[in-house]
Amino acid sequence: NSLTWGPDGWLYGAQGSTATAEIRGIGFQQGVWRYHPRSKEFELFSEGGGNTWGIDFDRWGNLFSGGNTVEPLVHHVQGAYYVKGFGKHGPLHNPHSYGYFQPVQHHGYTGDSLTGGFVLYQGGAFPKRFEGACIAPNTRHSASRWSTVETRGSTFATHAAGDFITTSDIWFRPVDSTVGPDGALYVADWYDYNISHSSPKNRSEWYQPSRDDGRVWRVAPSSVPPKRAGDFDLSTLSNAELVALLSHPNDWYVRQARRQFAERRDPKLVPLLTDMLDSDDPRQALQALWSIYVSGGFDGALAARALASPHEYVRAWAIRLLGDARSIPPPLLENLVERASDEPSVIVRSQLACTAKRLPAEQAMPLLAELLRYDADVEDVHLPLLLWWAIEDKALSDTGRVLPLFQSPDVWQLPLVRRFIVARLARRLAAENTQQGFAACAELLELAPGDADVGEVIAGMVQASAGRQVQSIPVALASTLTQLLQQRPDDTRLIELTLRSGGSAAEALRVSEDTSRPLADRLNVIRALGE
Repeated sequence: NSLTWGPDGWLYGAQGSTATAEIRGIGFQQGVWRYHPRSKEFELFSEGGGNTWGIDFDRWGNLFSGGNTVEPLVHHVQGAYYVKGFGKHGPLHNPHSYGYFQPVQHHGYTGDSLTGGFVLYQGGAFPKRFEGACIAPNTRHSASRWSTVETRGSTFATHAAGDFITTSDIWFRPVDSTVGPDGALYVADWYDYNISHSSPKNRSEWYQPSRDDGRVWRVAPSSVPPKRAGDFDLSTLSNAELVALLSHPNDWYVRQARRQFAERRDPKLVPLLTDMLDSDDPRQALQALWSIYVSGGFDGALAARALASPHEYVRAWAIRLLGDARSIPPPLLENLVERASDEPSVIVRSQLACTAKRLPAEQAMPLLAELLRYDADVEDVHLPLLLWWAIEDKALSDTGRVLPLFQSPDVWQLPLVRRFIVARLARRLAAENTQQGFAACAELLELAPGDADVGEVIAGMVQASAGRQVQSIPVALASTLTQLLQQRPDDTRLIELTLRSGGSAAEALRVSEDTSRPLADRLNVIRALGE
């Protein structure tokens, strides 16, 4: 559902909870996907998000989806994993994500907050308080509500602002909405009594479904008249006239101008936009970058220019557009690594992490080494897992490039590494249950500079081995675990791990019978004995 042109020229779409897709070997259920009309490339942009219906982009190109959840919106970032209907569709397709994102935090009204077919209003015709707000149909409640959207670190939060459309007519069923060229909100009304899987016991007493009464409503201030059709046919405009529309207060014209640029791919357009890239207005600079890209004029020189922009979203989008090629030319890569070492914007750092996941390991790891040093990002809602997912993507295929990241004892002290990376990496390596994976775990144990660090590695390996016997464990690792157990005889996690790797049950039995130990430790060991 919800085919929508992105500012980058890709066609984006959503998939809710009642479909399973298999597209060119990519299997998925809930999520947001995208397709490029020129390269013919199809990819899953992000997995999960619930029963998704409706997607839209804000003025900075952030992608949001709606659906039938309590929280109004999901903020989708490239390559991320989100909560989904696990009971219906099973786990995430990557079993080693070891975490996922929730919808954006919502404040205020917490009842039934259906947001399918929402818009992020950017039409310029409503009072200023509505600009950038989420206006969403609530089908079950025969209403439309609105919320403000505010930044929270690298993501967002929403605040309930009130009703937008109300009626006493319970047949009113708004299911979709869009902003027109006049700045008005157009609302599709299913207009039916039956809605949302209603299944009464006595169907003869139920209203028969109506298939003839749907309608579209136009909602606007009385001072905003409808426009005639000829006023918004942009195909006849010149390049210069289309460039002028990038400053239009109604984003409908801005988006349509970009579509014309993408269709024309006219190299003569680029010189008209390059000066705009240096605009003091961040929105104008970003519009120039997107328009240059969809016109086919985004090259190394323009990328370097965009990376030097004072505007955070211009830098972030330059990084994203470079990463879409899945490999970055060496001079620009050096630029990115330098920027990653001293990037003040959490929004840009978030995109650097997303892009690192798409790049080959030799390009990704230098970026990640810098991004892991931002201690403040340990409290960000998105960044810790984005960094983990980028590392996980290389953990098995490029172990030889991942493990050197941990050679310096200082790296182990970084909050992001200690709290989010070490245990997950050990778990990922051990989850393969192979000689290669366990050899990498042994190397990680050798690199661990302190007892707490060793404990994190062991914790990850224990998680990976839960419920099964450890096979193919190298002699060197078995010896290391035995030595560690001698040094740490009361470490129940080590006892669990050695037991699962074929060690004696004597220690495990001793711990299980020791009533002075915490009950949780005894139960964990008993479970391991039962396995």
